[in-house]
Amino acid sequence: YDGANQMRFTTDRSLAVAPNWAPPAGGQLAYTSWRSGFPDIYVANLAQPGRGLRRPAGGTDLIHNYVAVWSPDGTKLAVTQARNGNNDIWIMNADGSDAHNLTANSAKDDLAPTFSPDGTKIAFISDRSGREEIYIIASDGAGEQQKITDLDTLKFGFSWAPNSKEIAFTSSDSKLRKYSLENKQVAELSVSKYGNIST
Repeated sequence: YDGANQMRFTTDRSLAVAPNWAPPAGGQLAYTSWRSGFPDIYVANLAQPGRGLRRPAGGTDLIHNYVAVWSPDGTKLAVTQARNGNNDIWIMNADGSDAHNLTANSAKDDLAPTFSPDGTKIAFISDRSGREEIYIIASDGAGEQQKITDLDTLKFGFSWAPNSKEIAFTSSDSKLRKYSLENKQVAELSVSKYGNIST
């Protein structure tokens, strides 16, 4: 992208952050905005700037919605939603219908959902064990949630392999590791002598 043909699609004076393109064609953009006074999730149709704006997840003084990520087919959104100060992962259709709490953990925070490329799983970070670890859950909520890391480090970022069978992640000990869903093992890939590694 060379920066040409810039287009403004937000016109209010509120804070708008965390834009996320909708796959596969990228004609829609989900983002978080405080235009209502609370953090809401909006979806803009880039073919109709200023029109066709949807709000699939609205906020209140007790409900705050943060970063939204798209499913690979562009039909669903996974949203970090705080209710009464507790963060959970909610999943919904792109228009906000059929919204339900995927993690339903009332005591701890679940954050940063990321769909696997095949759309069948969601990885996220949770402190439910007493420290930040990476977990996996089926995107339809079926089955048990799996903790895939057990390391006394902060987890800075993670990324799915294209085949949806591995997750690479970085941590505060300046190491890059990967987790295999097939053998359920964590392998160290690299360590930096010059600071933290980015995924």
